[in-house]
Amino acid sequence: MSVAEVLALLRRYGPLLTGVTVSGGEATTQLPFVIALFTAIKAAPDLARLTCLLDSNGSLGETGWQRLLPVLDGAMIDLKGWREPVHLALTGWGRERVLASLQLLAQAGKLAEVRLLLVPGRSDFLDATGALEEALTTFLLSLGPVPIRLNGFRHHGVRGEALSWPEAGSADLTVLANALKAKGFGSVMLPAI
Repeated sequence: MSVAEVLALLRRYGPLLTGVTVSGGEATTQLPFVIALFTAIKAAPDLARLTCLLDSNGSLGETGWQRLLPVLDGAMIDLKGWREPVHLALTGWGRERVLASLQLLAQAGKLAEVRLLLVPGRSDFLDATGALEEALTTFLLSLGPVPIRLNGFRHHGVRGEALSWPEAGSADLTVLANALKAKGFGSVMLPAI
């Protein structure tokens, strides 16, 4: 699909829309397209009112974010594990770029949402007492007042070893939500399960 084709769809359904979110796979792997699309939306008098959001795993480097920031209204970034070994085990890559992306976007006022993925028995957001991990608390507070969305692990679209991991239930997510609220995080969203 081309930028022109997307713009045609936006014009067709524009009265029903308040914004556009680019998602699916990892949207930043198509960075030139995303930048061109958001630039075209911002330049079109009939579409410029639409917000331009991006759903990302946070793996984009600083140079990429700097190219995108002028036309980006906000990004929702996934944090899939807190400690390096856990993040590496869950994703296959380290967490440093994700943390850097979260900080850069927060400083630019473009961090729309932090998303925490809960994988029962594997996630490390809570300490041994069931409280939010202290270093994670400090990091999240440093980002400012950003909404936090909890996502429970599901088997849909998963392959390999992860198919044997347990899915997160509402009770698992409620425990994490309560731990976040106990540390003062007010805007914590739970998924519909």
